[in-house]
Parts: sequence; structure tokens; C-alpha cells
Amino acid sequence: MQRPLRPAGTVALLLAVIAPLTLSGLGVYRQRAGGDWLEEVHEFFGNGMLALVLAHIGVVLGLSLLRRRNLVAPMLTGRTAGAEPDLVKRSYTGVAALLLMAVLAFWAWQWQTAPAAGDAGHAAQSHHDDDDDDD
Repeated sequence: MQRPLRPAGTVALLLAVIAPLTLSGLGVYRQRAGGDWLEEVHEFFGNGMLALVLAHIGVVLGLSLLRRRNLVAPMLTGRTAGAEPDLVKRSYTGVAALLLMAVLAFWAWQWQTAPAAGDAGHAAQSHHDDDDDDD
């Protein structure tokens, strides 16, 4: 007996990939440990996350077409049409707006504090030139 396609399976995989992706990204960003192999691990989990997101979107869209039901709206609103129980008893619009503002503020802060592309290369090169006394 074949099991039906379920978008929740891809969600569980996405949640499982978040921790190693985040930890490897933090290690690469801080350049504390690892080196090239940690960058490879981070790239592997990043590509895996992208593939899982695309698979999830594909499964949701495919099931929406097969079942002739909009499966995206209940994910956004928490409400389903018909006799099924609502997934969310109360709207948390304020919490969602606060969370969105926090994420946008964090992104803006990261954008402002990130080193410029030319600065990172210049700093690495200046350390390299210290032992070149051939002039």
C-alpha cells in the first residue's frame, strides 16, 4: 500500500536541516574552526535546504491541483473550509507583525555591520604582505 504525499514530511526534514545549517554557518562566519571542510558542510546543508523548500512548494502545489483544494490558504490563515476544525482558534496578527519587524530589524542590522567585500579581501592581504620584505 502506497502512502499519500504529505507536505508535512518535507516540513519535518526542513526543521531537521536548520540546526546543522545554522551551526555550520556560524562556524564559517566566525572562522573559529573547520576551514574548508566546514564551508563544504555548510554549502551541502544550504543546498539541501533549498532543495527541500522547492520540494515542499512542489508537493503543496501538486496536491492542491490533485485534490482541487487550495492548500496554501490554510497554511497562512490556519482556517479550513467545511466541517473540519480550524487549526488556529484566534488570530495572532500582532504577534506575526512583531516577529516580522524583528526579523527585518535583524537583517538591517546585519546589513549595516557586515564588512564590505573589498575590506575583507584587503584585511586578509595586509596580513599576507607582512612577511614580504623583498623590496
